[in-house]
Amino acid sequence: MWKKIALTTLLTGGLVAPLFGETLIGTYVAKYGIFGKVAKATGTYQKEGNRYRIFVDTRAVGMVASLSKHLRETFESKGKVVKGVLVPDTYTMTIKRGSKFYKYIYKFDRKKYVIYKLRYFNGKLEYNRTLPYWVNFDVLSLYFSLPHLMKPGKKRYTF
Repeated sequence: MWKKIALTTLLTGGLVAPLFGETLIGTYVAKYGIFGKVAKATGTYQKEGNRYRIFVDTRAVGMVASLSKHLRETFESKGKVVKGVLVPDTYTMTIKRGSKFYKYIYKFDRKKYVIYKLRYFNGKLEYNRTLPYWVNFDVLSLYFSLPHLMKPGKKRYTF
């Protein structure tokens, strides 16, 4: 179900023209069969010099909002731009459902090739862990970097 919602979101989304050459704003609506509109998202890409920030705010709407205790999620990626590729320093995700509020922060340490994951629940730090793997991108920075990473004629990619 969520895959169809995500695909519908991408297909029905509208992208507002760049403002000042450094900001893109996109507003998306997800529809699902007889339920109609189930989610709404607004995404912002900002670039200033060699720094970037991507922020996405999503929320359930209609009957789905009632069933999900008014689910709201935000996603934020911050970092630098190197030769057109977005290199994240931090990736933050928040989830609010009813009275519960979760916040996940991923910090990329490129010198040690380590990613630190912090999890907060209702404002209190629950844990601070080191992930057992390394990745170069978070989902937002990878999506916006794909045009610079994909090579003509290449059929397989590993990111």
